[in-house]
Amino acid sequence: MTTEKLLTLALRWRPSSPFIQYLALKPHDTAKGADGAGAGLLVSGLPLGADEAAVHDLFGVFGPVSQVVLHPLKLKAVRNFKPY
Repeated sequence: MTTEKLLTLALRWRPSSPFIQYLALKPHDTAKGADGAGAGLLVSGLPLGADEAAVHDLFGVFGPVSQVVLHPLKLKAVRNFKPY
């Protein structure tokens, strides 16, 4: 049995909000040979109303983001960083 590391990220989704949102993050393997392979991250706990642009902007502060994919319920996303 392998154990995967799960990280949490606390943030205020809107600067004026008194509430802190906690996102759960874990590494996500992308297809071998794909651009940015191995640089994926599964993000869960997104607030309702989060869209691809908001997730892109949020994680863009950590490095260039090549792709954001929201699951149909928009509570989870997979984002890939561009390789340097």
